[in-house]
Amino acid sequence: MKEKGVEGGTPIGKPLCRSCVHASYIRGASLCDVILICTKFDREMQFEAYECKGHYDGKARRLYEMEEVAWRLNVDMRGRPVGFTPPEKEEEWE
Repeated sequence: MKEKGVEGGTPIGKPLCRSCVHASYIRGASLCDVILICTKFDREMQFEAYECKGHYDGKARRLYEMEEVAWRLNVDMRGRPVGFTPPEKEEEWE
């Protein structure tokens, strides 16, 4: 892939495999002794990817997890906002 007229340039940033839940690294004593296995594509990779459609960052929260900790905006009878309620106190307003 070409970007801004640069061919074979140095990639910027870290490879996606390092943060992906599908990647498994096996490292040897030498720096060049590395085996990378991708369980998403069921294969041993010859290189680390900088672009990947199967990448899933294990640190990122899913929508359901974010909704569980989100504060709710409460409104009065006229629909005007009156404040925020933590998820565990939501039952008091219903």
